[in-house]
Order: sequence, then C-alpha cells, then structure tokens
Amino acid sequence: MRCHYSLTVIVPVLLVPLYLHGLGTVDIIGDDEAREVGIIQDIAERDHWVLPRFNDTVYPDKPVLYHWLAAAACAVGGGWDERLVRLPSAVSALAVVGVVGLAGAWLFDAPAGIAAALLLGLSPFLFEHARVARPDTLVTLILTAALFTFYAWWNDGCRSRSRAAAVGTLFGIAALAKGPVAPVVGAVTILAFLALRRQLGRGRALLRAHVLLPFLFIGGAWYVAALAGWGEDFARKHIMGRYLGNVLGGDLALGVQPSHSLLHHVSFYPLHLLLATLPWTPLLVAAAISIYRDPTRRGDPRFQFLQVWIVTVVVVFSFAAFKLRHYLLPALPAAAMVASELTATLAQRQIREARSSGASGPARSASGRQAFVISLAGTALVAIATSLWWWIGGPESLSRSDRELALTIEMAARDRPGQAMLGAAAAALLCAAGMYLILRRRWRELLGLGITGVLAWMLTIHPTIQFELAARASLKPFVAAVKRNVPEGSPLYFFGQALRPVVVYWGRPIPHLRRDLAYAGSARAYIIVTEEDLPGLLETDRHVRTIVEHVGRIGNLARGRVLLIEVEGSP
Repeated sequence: MRCHYSLTVIVPVLLVPLYLHGLGTVDIIGDDEAREVGIIQDIAERDHWVLPRFNDTVYPDKPVLYHWLAAAACAVGGGWDERLVRLPSAVSALAVVGVVGLAGAWLFDAPAGIAAALLLGLSPFLFEHARVARPDTLVTLILTAALFTFYAWWNDGCRSRSRAAAVGTLFGIAALAKGPVAPVVGAVTILAFLALRRQLGRGRALLRAHVLLPFLFIGGAWYVAALAGWGEDFARKHIMGRYLGNVLGGDLALGVQPSHSLLHHVSFYPLHLLLATLPWTPLLVAAAISIYRDPTRRGDPRFQFLQVWIVTVVVVFSFAAFKLRHYLLPALPAAAMVASELTATLAQRQIREARSSGASGPARSASGRQAFVISLAGTALVAIATSLWWWIGGPESLSRSDRELALTIEMAARDRPGQAMLGAAAAALLCAAGMYLILRRRWRELLGLGITGVLAWMLTIHPTIQFELAARASLKPFVAAVKRNVPEGSPLYFFGQALRPVVVYWGRPIPHLRRDLAYAGSARAYIIVTEEDLPGLLETDRHVRTIVEHVGRIGNLARGRVLLIEVEGSP
C-alpha cells in the first residue's frame, strides 16, 4: 500500500518543470494581480507584515497568508520579481495535485489515485491560475486538505479528536488565505453531506472547543489586528463592502452594481464548470451518468461526498453578485476524483473483460463505456452550438476578457503565419486522430492523445498567448520610460485613475491626486494620467507638456493610452 501511495506522488513531481518553467516571463498586467504584488512588496521591502497596504492607501482584498508566503520567497530570493511572487501559487497547485492523488488512492485504489492526479495536474484551468500571483490555488489546496480530513474523520465513525481539530485548524488557515468565504464553502459542504446521509447530529462533534478554538484563533486573529489598526474604515470597505456587499448585490464600498439577468446568475457557474474541466469534461459527465445509473454507486458515500462538494461550490458562489471563473477552482479536485475511477478503467482497457467477469465499479457493465460515448457526443454538440453562437453573435457575444484573448490569438496568428498554420494543422490532426479512436473505441489511446494535446497547450500555445497578451498590455515599458524622464526626487502623482501595475514597477508608493491638481502644490510636478482623464488635467491654468505616451492595460480588462505629463510650477 505504501508503494501505491508513493506512485501517486510521482505525478506532481513530474509536473514540477511544467508548472515552474517560464513562471516569471509574463509581466504583471492586471489590476488584481498588481494589487497582490504591491502588498507583497509592502511586506518584503517595508516590513509591514501585519497591516500591509497597496500604495499606502488600498487595504488587502483578502487576508495576507499568500502575501506572507510570497514575501518569504522574495526574501530568500534576494528581492521581488514576477517569478518569486507567483511561486506560492504554482507550488500550491502542485501540492493539491499530490493531495488529490493520495486521497484517490485511499478512497479507491492506486490507479484511480494516479488518474485523479493526472486529470487535475493536466487541467489547463488549474495550470492557468497557478501562474498568477493570487491566493486561489492556495485556498484550493487548504480546502481540499480540510474536506478530505473531514471525510476521514467521518469514515472513522467521528471518533478522532485530532482529525476533528485538524478540520478546524485547516478551516482557520483557509480563512487566513481567502477570508470567510473559504470556511463557508467547507462548512456548507459538510452540512449538506451529513444531511444527505441523515446524520446531521454528527455535526455537533465539530462544534466543540478543540475544533472551534483553532479555527477562530487562526482565522480571526488577522481580522482583529486589522480592525484594531485600521478601524471603521477597514470594516466599511473590506468587510461590509467586499464580502457582505458581494452577497447583497454589489460592492457597497465602490458603489458598483452588476447588471446581469437572473438567468445569467443561475447558469454562469454550471456552464463554466463544464468549461473549467476541459478537456476532461466528457470523462466527468460520463462518470456522473455511470454513477447515476448504478444504484449501488449512487448510494456510495464517497461519490455522494464528492458530488456534494462540487454542487456546493457552484451554489455558494452563485449567490455572489460578481461572477468570476476562478471561484470554481475549489471544485476541480472533487471533479477529478469523480472521474478518476472511470478514467483508470478506460486506461487499463478492462471494460470488455469486466463486463463478462462481473467486476464491480464502472467496469461492471458497459454503462461506463456507453456513458463515455454519450458524453463525447454531448461535447461535440456543445462545440457545434458554441460555434454557431460565435458565428451569429460575433465577438460581442463574448465577455470583454474573452474578446481580448481572441484578438490576441488573431494578432499572434497574423504576426506568425507559419507557426499559426502549423498549429492549425496539428490541431486538425489531433481532432482527426481523436475521431478515429472514438470510432474504433480505443479509449486508452484516446486518453493518451488528450494528454498529448494538453501538454502541447501547456508547453507552447498557452505561454505564447500569454506572452503576446503581455506584450500588448504591459505597462512595464511605460514605467521604464518614466524612470528615464523623471529626475530623482521630483514629485510624481496619479491624476484620475491610479494604475496599479505602474506602482508595482515604480517600486514605491505614488500619491493619488484623484482629480484635483491643487494637492500637488505649486512646484513642478510629473503626472501619470490616462487619455480618458486627460481633459480634466488640461483644464488647469498651468502649462503642461506630454513627455511619454504608451498603450496598455487599464484596470483589469480595458486597453487605452497612458501619458506622462510634466506640469510647470505656478508663479
């Protein structure tokens, strides 16, 4: 058994070069990642370990566990860079792959554990978010460990005090990484599972001091320090504005209200879950169909727990006013586990033999194979419907971030026509080979083909797209030009919108004038302003001169012109 467990650990070890390669080659371009990096800089370079802020004004959007880990990496590495601030995210993704592999071997068997680890580790969705300096993969790791610890405690008859205390401790650490939403997801998963098993009374064992005290101490200590240090303003902007406001319909602190229909809120996460699990969605759907059609497996607590886990993530975040795809990351480990047993069976080519031998599991009959064929047909129909939707609605039918991604791919194809044609030919070849294998029912070879395609995406296509996107959106060249043109010690300000990546690459806080130049005083000053805010600056009676212009990312999604303006001193 120890040998079987060790085999599952090999998967994340083999994935280390894939996840760490080129981690720092893409610039910090989005506001969200820039905010996290700026807080890491405040910790690592100015020793604000407990109460860090971005640009001396913006509170952390979440508690600071991720920022502590990244600041420690920067301290060991001798200073911050894009690779070091993203390192905890990549390591957390690899760790959750290992946890899922071990859990799969424990819940099912070694082949299922290896399959679960491969499905999760070769998930483009996880890979993409493992290369961003945000706490999402870290909280996914902690929640995964907490929920599997709970299941081990429940499976053991709810007798182990140490496992129950570990659940509370891990929930506290999750709150320190993501805020109250992380333990809420975990608690709702546990309650829903116990209700499904008609064992809600067992949940009282998790409300004892040895569980609650570590949770409250670890998860609440930073909030107590933040309230003591920042007071009412922090409570209004962070707790009321970000967390409570998101549930009630918008960001109360920023006065932002989403404008989507009820159908959008209800359907967003179920539909995007199918996208987030690509290219392994057919396996997940086939496994779910197979479980549903088998009464024995439908009542199996292992599958019930995993399915409740997935549904809880979808339902809890559906209440949030703002819909973000990365909120689905905590559902990916459970999805990989649900599909793992069927995947291992297909890989071992045991379906036909098992149908005649009466083996248990998805190979007991042809149900697993039939479900896989049905799911493949469904995936093809979804692909056709998506193509028609794109053809009818055009680019406007996509979200703004997806439109920018599509435009980046189009421009990259125009700049590199030879590589684009080669990539299109390779994709066509993969599709043709996949259709051939489906028609011949060569499932193990089809899985191998899927793995080949994912590896090609991770090694070549995804890095190329991200590099092209950063080249179009990065403000790092603009900051380099600012450093060349602004004399040392001269005052530098933002007018109108503050650009967070500029603060990151400038390396120290930049005062924000909002829209009132009077706060800059009467001396000569240098102003960073977007083209949209420029008319307000030109209304001043002081002489202004444009020094640098640059086009790049404004906020998280917009693209626009940024200018460095020299404002002459008033007489």
